[in-house]
Amino acid sequence: MALPCSREKIALLNTDAIWTGIIYRRRTLRGIRDARLDERCWITDYLIWEFLDDSPPVPLRSFFVEHGMEQCVLFYRHRRSENPDAPPPEEPLPRYRWDYGLVDMLRDPLIDELVRIQLAARRHRDIEDRPRTINDDRALYGVLPENVPADFRLPSEEEFLGRAKPEAGCSNFWDSHAKCGLICNLRSHEWGPCSRIYPTGA
Repeated sequence: MALPCSREKIALLNTDAIWTGIIYRRRTLRGIRDARLDERCWITDYLIWEFLDDSPPVPLRSFFVEHGMEQCVLFYRHRRSENPDAPPPEEPLPRYRWDYGLVDMLRDPLIDELVRIQLAARRHRDIEDRPRTINDDRALYGVLPENVPADFRLPSEEEFLGRAKPEAGCSNFWDSHAKCGLICNLRSHEWGPCSRIYPTGA
């Protein structure tokens, strides 16, 4: 559910909707943070920006290959690390406690938590004067309570940007969408070819 960043507007929601909004956003962020190697992709940024009620929709038409590849190159250059992030000083929470703090949280702190996630998503989205970097991703994942480090490694440049493996790599990904027609399903980094009818519920 797309929402505003305004605390006043979020406070109009019932408590169940606020709680559900937090859980949905945390799970989405975790899925993206925990992606590994060539599962990582800049297209999944749209899944984060969907939190916001003024974001552009996930593209329904594949980008021109040149534009898609430009974004892939930027992703490789600025959102990659040679090593996984080091564990934080604080001990990571066990998985069963990741959302435990929400159970007895009162309404006002729940509102504050949802606003905090919304603002983090907006900061991540509204970067226009420079490429997005792994530090921006780290800041975004920092809204999660569990202190779990991210792994920003990517395959070799030849594997990630090129055609070294037939079912992997950005070039092969964009090739797979080359004959999709007017409509593509790029949500969640899905490979083509896509049906001309956009999948229901995607």
